[in-house]
Amino acid sequence: MDYGTTATLCFLSNNGKQLCIAHAGDSRCLVVKRKMNIKRDQKEPVDTSSSSSSSSVSGLPSSPKWELVYSSLDHNCYDDHEMESVVKRGGIVSSKQGDIRVYPRSMAKADAGERGLSLNMTRSLGHIVLSKEAGISPLPDIKLLDIDR
Repeated sequence: MDYGTTATLCFLSNNGKQLCIAHAGDSRCLVVKRKMNIKRDQKEPVDTSSSSSSSSVSGLPSSPKWELVYSSLDHNCYDDHEMESVVKRGGIVSSKQGDIRVYPRSMAKADAGERGLSLNMTRSLGHIVLSKEAGISPLPDIKLLDIDR
């Protein structure tokens, strides 16, 4: 049986002026930066009365010291665009007891589930069978972030 994986890869490019993020599946990437009014050894922000503009992601609390710059999104069937892409590539998207999964078009759902040929991700690296028969994509989303120092 072949299995796949999800991955997130980050590296600096353009002489350290850009952060390149390649992401496929449900591996998560959060990019944060220290707020400008915070010194490294300071315990609290200089001005705590300013409105809170920091973002919160998936239950992570906002912080007076850190600002969210980027958060990757999981590639799954809860995203309409991802679900439509899988269907266009020949996969079947179906929910069983609230769990949305991708199945190969050539197999009945029961048989596919018993053989482990279903996935709750729409992107996976190395899952040959589901890439060919269920529309699972190995292509990552790529994000370039300018680094300001």
